[in-house]
Amino acid sequence: MNFASICVLLMIIGLAALAIRTIIRDKKNHKNRCGGSCNNCGMRSMCHDPGALLKAYHQDHSS
Repeated sequence: MNFASICVLLMIIGLAALAIRTIIRDKKNHKNRCGGSCNNCGMRSMCHDPGALLKAYHQDHSS
């Protein structure tokens, strides 16, 4: 790897780390990423019931 490749790689890793940090910080502060209205959201039932995603997965993948 040359110097330019290493610099680009470090910048990508840094940006990804900042994005992850922002997401974690917003989650801890109970900030919503969807715009605040659940009326038009296809995942509205999943947000308000912590076990709903797991239930839906098991329902879709049951044999």
